[in-house]
Amino acid sequence: MATRQAQPGKTGRPKGGESRRADASTRRGSSTQQLEPGLPKSFLTPWILLLFLERPAHGYELLGRLGAVGPTRPGERGRYPDSGAVYRILRNLEKDGLVRSSWEEAPERGPDRKIYHLTASGREELGRNVQTLSRTAEVMGLFAGRYERGARRRSRRLSSSTLPAASSTRSRKSEEARARRSRRG
Repeated sequence: MATRQAQPGKTGRPKGGESRRADASTRRGSSTQQLEPGLPKSFLTPWILLLFLERPAHGYELLGRLGAVGPTRPGERGRYPDSGAVYRILRNLEKDGLVRSSWEEAPERGPDRKIYHLTASGREELGRNVQTLSRTAEVMGLFAGRYERGARRRSRRLSSSTLPAASSTRSRKSEEARARRSRRG
């Protein structure tokens, strides 16, 4: 199988015409596009960089690997992420110099494949992303722990206020207050 260097910014097979929109990546945003609400804005990009660290891949293979780890849809492993968003991120990663691509001739029949490889800059960016995500995980752990402690205290207060002894004390106090008022009036 022969490979040849892909031209940055090109989005199709190199044999195709220039009719493709080469400026689509600049109009669509950066490589840190958010795919699912609730996830950090740059969550998918570190996953893509990590998968390229493990081994180079073409876009369709990358989609399958992302679906297997489930970074875009927690709890729904095996589903493919939005392919349009992933390919936009790939173009932006290439434009930013974090990945490079080369064309690989198809084994037997079929279209040539654009294989993406992680660059040294991509490895550095992945390292920064890992540090940021680790700090975020630590803060989220502190947040969740504090929430759980507060929820336990609140549930103990609620359960203690509904005990029969507590309610009888309240009843006794309200009866005493009514008796004092009736004596005055």
